Amino acid sequence: MHCASGAFAAGAVARGFDLVMLTSDILSLISGVRKQLDDFKAGLKSGK
Repeated sequence: MHCASGAFAAGAVARGFDLVMLTSDILSLISGVRKQLDDFKAGLKSGK
């Protein structure tokens, strides 16, 4: 089951679902890219 949040996923498991997705693929990709951009910006600020 695809879930929009950790809380909803926990509820799905409690309702008997064995396989839950905590987020969609696109949200996972966006989150990863956002982290990399934040690291990049921090590196520019610190001169690394």
